[in-house]
Amino acid sequence: MKKICIICILNLMIFISTAFAQNINENRWFWISSDNEYTTYIDKETIKYNPVTDSTDLWICLIRPAKNIFMLEHIEIFYKDNQYSAHEYAIYENNHSIPIASGNEHKIKEIIMPSTLGETIRDRSSELVGRDKKLAEYKEQKAIKNTTQNK
Repeated sequence: MKKICIICILNLMIFISTAFAQNINENRWFWISSDNEYTTYIDKETIKYNPVTDSTDLWICLIRPAKNIFMLEHIEIFYKDNQYSAHEYAIYENNHSIPIASGNEHKIKEIIMPSTLGETIRDRSSELVGRDKKLAEYKEQKAIKNTTQNK
């Protein structure tokens, strides 16, 4: 009997996760990861890379099917320091447009720990913005500018 209940619960969780995932606009949101609690996406329309600070400004969406909620959070990732800073957030019940909670985070930089969701977000955001190429181009242009100024 316990096995049947567990199988039913697992099937229900898969069904719920699939139903919520269908509401995500895949043209806008890039899937990052899923586990038994959360499914995480990055907003491709608002993500921005700044080569001067070697940082990316982005919004993430964390869907929590078991609680029937999702959270939008504005964060900034600082690649050189392997840190992130959280900014605004809002928590919504599914299929509602008015947040049930919102606020501003502390904006203090925190270390991105290995093998965490933060590390996955850091790596995928770097790929999405083309960080390696843009940083190399910026450094090359900066070197050229310094060379021409020294002549």
